[in-house]
Amino acid sequence: MLAGLAVVVWPVRDVPAARIARVLRRSVDAPAEKPAAPAIRRRRLRLAAVAGGIAVAVVLGSLPGVVIGIGVAVGLDRLLPRLETPEVRIERAARERELPATLDLLAVTLRAGMPVDAAIELAAEACAGPLTEDLRHIAASTRLGAGAAAAWAPYTADSVWGPVARAVRRSATSGSALAATFERVAQERRTARAQRAEAVAKRASVLAMAPLGLCFLPAFICIGIVPVVVGLLSGALK
Repeated sequence: MLAGLAVVVWPVRDVPAARIARVLRRSVDAPAEKPAAPAIRRRRLRLAAVAGGIAVAVVLGSLPGVVIGIGVAVGLDRLLPRLETPEVRIERAARERELPATLDLLAVTLRAGMPVDAAIELAAEACAGPLTEDLRHIAASTRLGAGAAAAWAPYTADSVWGPVARAVRRSATSGSALAATFERVAQERRTARAQRAEAVAKRASVLAMAPLGLCFLPAFICIGIVPVVVGLLSGALK
């Protein structure tokens, strides 16, 4: 009881508002800690690359086999991390689908006269999807005084937000300029998605015709090629 009373009555030194702002700014600007799963996956892929190189060296043997095995291990170590897991691929596809509508919402709110941070927060609440956490982080950075370029800078290398972040860094920081940037990038993302869908449809049609061609190939050989070859051989043997 005495300890609790001491905690209640102990004088607390006032913390300046500027110090609180600096702490909050560092907490927002600092990159989020990555989970341990990517590091574990990277170690497993590296072990797989080393195992592949050792297997090649053992199969080939001698000094050239060792050299080729080292090359295979280095190549696999660089190639395997670029392969996406099904979970990452599904999440990236979901974020790409939501991006154009999110950018349209941001553009509409900015053209309506809302501040940049309020517009981003509203978009984060309205979307409630895979892009929500990113929008909240950007809104927090903007609310603490970071400019548009600084707020979007951590996302320049992101596979989904990258084009948006790079376009924002090149544009002005006013709301109307950002709205035009968001509208342009949204249209570009829609056009790119439509082109990819068209390419996939064309490739699917070609692959669908392949089994039909394989079914007709034996008949074509028996009806069109075999009689000609038989006729030529019969004429040559006479």
